[in-house]
Amino acid sequence: MEEFHNVMAQTFHPAEEGKMEPIKNRSQEMLDKAIAWESSTAPAGYNQQAVKNTLKDLVKGVKEINKLIKEKAKDDVIKEKLSGLHDIFHEIMDKCEKEDHMN
Repeated sequence: MEEFHNVMAQTFHPAEEGKMEPIKNRSQEMLDKAIAWESSTAPAGYNQQAVKNTLKDLVKGVKEINKLIKEKAKDDVIKEKLSGLHDIFHEIMDKCEKEDHMN
């Protein structure tokens, strides 16, 4: 989760300012981190099942953004997709935090 978060933060926030190079240069890395996260086992206190479907959506979305970048899609299309991924990421974070505090 933290490894994915690092890539998300270092690509999403520049994109908000119109700087698209970070996501264009790191979309494959983001995909690799998303896949690794989805395949990982949740640490004690976290409910893997609570975020499993949302993680699938995240990986699917990162695959789509990676494809858009390879196809040289317009920046506004990439930015919109990245914004949606950011929302999904925060949805997962919220689920993890709620589960963590419940135990």
